[in-house]
Amino acid sequence: MKAIYLLFVVMLVLNAKAQVLFDFTTDPLSNGWAYYDNYNSNPNAGFEYDPVDKLINYKLNTSTEISFIHTQLPNTLTRNYCVSFKIKPTNSNNYNTFFPLILTPYELTGTDLHPWRLNAISQTTAGNVQNIDFIAIEVYSNQIRFFNRDGNIMTSSSIQSMSPPFYMTVNYSYWIKLSVTNYTTATVSIYQDENFNTLLSSSTFTIPILDGMNHLYIANSNGNSNCTHYGQLDDYKINMCSTTAGLENLKLDDSEKKLVKKVDFLGREVQDQTNVPLIYIYDDGSTKKVFELNR
Repeated sequence: MKAIYLLFVVMLVLNAKAQVLFDFTTDPLSNGWAYYDNYNSNPNAGFEYDPVDKLINYKLNTSTEISFIHTQLPNTLTRNYCVSFKIKPTNSNNYNTFFPLILTPYELTGTDLHPWRLNAISQTTAGNVQNIDFIAIEVYSNQIRFFNRDGNIMTSSSIQSMSPPFYMTVNYSYWIKLSVTNYTTATVSIYQDENFNTLLSSSTFTIPILDGMNHLYIANSNGNSNCTHYGQLDDYKINMCSTTAGLENLKLDDSEKKLVKKVDFLGREVQDQTNVPLIYIYDDGSTKKVFELNR
C-alpha cells in the first residue's frame, strides 16, 4: 500500500511539471502535424523540416494564399495558459504578415482552410478575415505584433503592436511567450535567451473572451504578392507559465483554489516547513511544488 501511495505522489509531481513540448526532434509531419498547401508550391512557399538541426525552416516567397502546418493539442487551453516558441528570422525583407503562432478552437475545413483569410469564390484572391476565434503572434516586416479575433468582430484594436514597437534582427534567435490569464488579458514577452531571463520587450493586451484553444497553426501571410519570409522555428512549449525551472500546468489562479493538504516527497502530510521541498495539493486535483528557504 505504501508503494502505491508513493507512486501516486510521484505521479502528482510529474503532473505538476506537465507540459506539451514540440521540440521537433522528429519531423512534425510524421508526428501528428499536417501540412496544407493549396497551390502545391512547396518548396517555394511552405515549411521544410531540417533533420540535422531538428527544427522547422519556413520559406515563404510567393503570393500563396493557403500554406500552413497545424496540429491538435492534447488538452484544450482555457483560462490561464502560456505558449512559447523560438524564432530566428534569416532575411530582412519580410513584407506582409507571417504567423508563427495561431491558436484557435477549430480545425479549419472547407472555405475556412486558412486561419487568416480566404476568398471562397476565387482562391487566387485574398478574402475577408474568417469568422473564427483566434489568438496569434504575427511578424510584420520583422516587427512582432499581437492579433486577436472574437468571432466575426474585427476592429483596428485586434492588431496591436508592442509598446514601443519591437523589431527582430536578422540571424538572431528570440524566445517569444504568450501568457493568457482569466480569459481577457494576454501578455506578449520577447526574450533574448531560452531560460526567459533577459527580457527585451513585453506588452499586455485586453482580449475578447475567446473559446478554449485546442488547435495550433503556423501560417503564411495574407496572400499579397510581396510575401517573403525566411527563418527557423523551434521549441513550442505549451501550458507552462514559468521557466523550465518550474513547469506548473496551471488551470486556475492559486487564489481561486483551495489548499487541501501539504505533503513531503514521501507522501507524508506535513505542516509548514522551510528548507524542505513540499507538494501542495489543491481541491481541483492540481499540485504545486514549493520550496521555502529559511534565511
